[in-house]
Amino acid sequence: MTQREGSEEVIRDIEEEFEARAIGLEEQPALYTIARASEVLGMSEQEITRLVLLKKIPAVRMGRSLRIREEALERFVAEMTSPEQVPATPVLYSAEQVAEILQLSLDNVWRLLKEGHLKGFKIRGGRSSWRIPAEALNEFIRKRMQETDSQVQPPK
Repeated sequence: MTQREGSEEVIRDIEEEFEARAIGLEEQPALYTIARASEVLGMSEQEITRLVLLKKIPAVRMGRSLRIREEALERFVAEMTSPEQVPATPVLYSAEQVAEILQLSLDNVWRLLKEGHLKGFKIRGGRSSWRIPAEALNEFIRKRMQETDSQVQPPK
């Protein structure tokens, strides 16, 4: 046996042993850190953590860290981009957004909120700490339209 034939035989043996060890092994799923998931989804790390805590995105705890499987992120994106999951309008509006929608000053929106004409709630923070649910804004607009319609009825 020549040296070349001996080397080829050793290489074949190594390849066969490698194949034998690799049989039954599957590719390990990719695990994302919260920071990497944040980059991939274009969301803040706090929002990703909140979604994990709400169990909207399944995660695995590794010591004190959370890891998210690639399939879980793909499932989350698929669910959020399905037509029945994507809301047509935001669920909550800030007072500034309501002021822009209604074409009112911010002070007038705060007055409507404080007097109870427009339903909303305060969160911790400064003056822009009001949040108005979309349904409450829609209800406010409907009531104002009904009031206007009743005032503009043609005489009989």
